[in-house]
Amino acid sequence: MMFATAQEPRRALVEYNVKAGYDIRYLKNENARITSVCKDPQCKWRIHASPFNKELTFMIKSLRAEHTCSRSYISHLLDSRYIMRVLLHSYKGFIYCT
Repeated sequence: MMFATAQEPRRALVEYNVKAGYDIRYLKNENARITSVCKDPQCKWRIHASPFNKELTFMIKSLRAEHTCSRSYISHLLDSRYIMRVLLHSYKGFIYCT
């Protein structure tokens, strides 16, 4: 999977965190690479993304997609920017109705 900027995989991770119910954390959160793991130390879930061919485009290089832990429905990545983005997206159609 490809992402146009370094911010897009971060947004996708927050979205996954909220929708799937697994709490994840960043091991590396830099401009050159993003590595995330499950907060449960026994779980093997992991994702790594980095630039593709030294461009700004980011690509998922490795993914262990199976969680071996139970869902926690706790999100440490959730912040006000995510909530605002969701609210603006859901109310976008209502703004022009008045």
